[in-house]
Amino acid sequence: MSITRDEMLSFIKSMNPSAASRLNSLIEKKQDLIEKGNVYGESYTERRYWLLVDPIIKIEYKRSRILQSINNTALSVREIAKEVDLPSKEVLQHITALRRRNKVVQDRIEGTSIKYLAIKEGEST
Repeated sequence: MSITRDEMLSFIKSMNPSAASRLNSLIEKKQDLIEKGNVYGESYTERRYWLLVDPIIKIEYKRSRILQSINNTALSVREIAKEVDLPSKEVLQHITALRRRNKVVQDRIEGTSIKYLAIKEGEST
């Protein structure tokens, strides 16, 4: 069973409200982009719009799943990858992006593994 766009957006909203807010802003511009085009005069069809926006939603969905996996327990990249069923390399890329956004912190090092923990909204590092 495949997850729908609305289900992904709902999950993102629950795990990462700031990302959900950015996505909502993008979605609110849909009608203007279809009717008027962008600032460069490029026009969009409904299909073209979703071809551009759906990959962004999927990325934020994956990041939200990662945040959920490390919400209460610090895990290594390998452990996160196993939990969210993504390749370790991809998880590391998402962790890097989440750290830049101050959503994830390095909690500790166990052996050679860095353990990451999600920072809850409104919590400081």
